[in-house]
Formats: sequence, C-alpha cells, structure tokens
Amino acid sequence: MILGQRIINAILRPLIALFLPYRVEGVENLPREGPVLVLMNHVNLVDVVLPGMFLPRDVVMLAKVDLFRAPVLGLFVRAYGAVPVRRGEADLQAMRLSLDVLHKGKVLVIAPEGTRSEHGRLQRGREGAALVAALTDVPVVPFVQYGHENYLSRLKRLRKTPLYVRVGKPFRFLLRGHR
Repeated sequence: MILGQRIINAILRPLIALFLPYRVEGVENLPREGPVLVLMNHVNLVDVVLPGMFLPRDVVMLAKVDLFRAPVLGLFVRAYGAVPVRRGEADLQAMRLSLDVLHKGKVLVIAPEGTRSEHGRLQRGREGAALVAALTDVPVVPFVQYGHENYLSRLKRLRKTPLYVRVGKPFRFLLRGHR
C-alpha cells in the first residue's frame, strides 16, 4: 500500500472532479492481481496522477528526476511512490527499479512518449517501455486520457473541461520471431 498516494488521491479527486468532470471506462480490464505494465499517453501535468486515481490498485509511476528535485513538487512525487528516471539516456537504475516493481507483482505505469505532448496528439514512444514489457512478459494495459488537453485555458475562463479515460484490454508484447 502506498499511503502517500492514497492521501494525495483523496485530496485531488474532488478537485479534479470539480474542474474536469470525468468519465472512466474499462477499469475492469486491469487484472486484479499480479504484475501489470500500464502504458499511458502524457498530455499535461494533470494526467500523471490519473492512473493512481482511477485504477483499483496502487500504482508505481516513472517520473523524470527533475521533479524529485523541485522543492514542493518533489515531496508529492516521493509521497506518490514514483521511480525517478533520467530521460534522454539509458537509465539502468530506473530499469532495475521498474523490473523490480513488476517482479514484486505490482502495477508499473510508464508514459512511453517520455514527455508531455505539446499538441495533445500521441508522440512516438521511446524504447524503454517496450523493453520492460518484453523482458518481463507481463500483461500490458493501455490507459488513454483525452479531452483535457487545453484545460488551463478553459479554467482561466472558469469553464469546465470534460475528461475521458479509457482503460484498454490487456495484451502482451511478443519479441520478433516468437508467437
């Protein structure tokens, strides 16, 4: 159990519901137990807490190492139970920690894009998420969020922005030549 994550979610859930009325579909697709790799799109800062809020299990997320160094945000990132990752390089420590999370039967969340999308559209993914999936052969569950790409500009005008979340069916990565 990640206590910090549960406390943060309890605080953020009503705030997000107030400004981003949401609809979540497919939560039943997340396996109830065992290791799971959740791959999510990354649109803005809000979406990083959404898997932890809407999935029925505690999650461990990857977060860029810079967030851990930020004075206030760093406290939240640590309390949320995130794993630091150095982007733009082969971060072996982050890879080891990610594999350890899955070997312990937990849920690991990765945004394969590696950064937020400036335009709201899906970007090309990086290799790390596929490597984790291939090395562990765990179920992979897509977590897609949309509708809130421009929520800040709408919030400035005191307008609500609908948020849609869809949790896809699990699948597995197959290495080339294996079926």
